[in-house]
Amino acid sequence: MTAPLTPQEKHLILSLRGKGLTYGQIGERLDIPVNTVKSVCRREAEKSCAAATAASRSRSAAKAGLGRSAARIAGSSGGRNTPIRSTAAPTIG
Repeated sequence: MTAPLTPQEKHLILSLRGKGLTYGQIGERLDIPVNTVKSVCRREAEKSCAAATAASRSRSAAKAGLGRSAARIAGSSGGRNTPIRSTAAPTIG
């Protein structure tokens, strides 16, 4: 098992990926497993996506004149486009 990556190593991986290097090239250059490189990139993409979603919800709430709490509540419950699911047991007919 390898030691955890430092924030500087993670930043280097993302920087090299941004310059167009493949996962394999980065792994070889830094002497780390390719799957570690992929994991670092995937986690960063998830963070970026979550941040973009949160920012979008805040902007939408601001346009609607809602405060932060209302935006957080609206965002956590699925919003207006989420179908309502029945909690009743399905009937067999």
